[in-house]
Amino acid sequence: MTLRDLVALSLLDAPSRRKSAALSALSSADRAHAAPDALEVLVAWCRPEGSEGLRRSLELRAAADDALERASRQGIHAVGVFDPQYPAALAAIPDPPAVLWVLGQPGPPALSGRLVAIVGSRRASAYGLEVAEQLAYDLARAGVV
Repeated sequence: MTLRDLVALSLLDAPSRRKSAALSALSSADRAHAAPDALEVLVAWCRPEGSEGLRRSLELRAAADDALERASRQGIHAVGVFDPQYPAALAAIPDPPAVLWVLGQPGPPALSGRLVAIVGSRRASAYGLEVAEQLAYDLARAGVV
């Protein structure tokens, strides 16, 4: 499974537990890269009520291309769960994110050492955004990535 497909899967509107369970079937990098049609299978598994897996996969791949391009223009890099640079401790949790978005260059030291994740709503309030920004600033100044 390519990084593009992992980004596409992360954009799929499906319960994260279903996406995580589907990804666990592709737990090794060898099996993940050997499955070029994995996104279609995962889309069908995550959204069994729909029979349009291929069409939806194409839409998701186009959205993933757009997300990767926009991120690249801003110096943001995507690191997929099967990438050796993905933090091992994060990969070991029950429902790891399929993709991490990293400002700057991924890999050591960016994704090693003292790490923290700030997780919030896609529709955060102005106050929530302000608190998250201040928290991220304070953590970064303290050397926590």
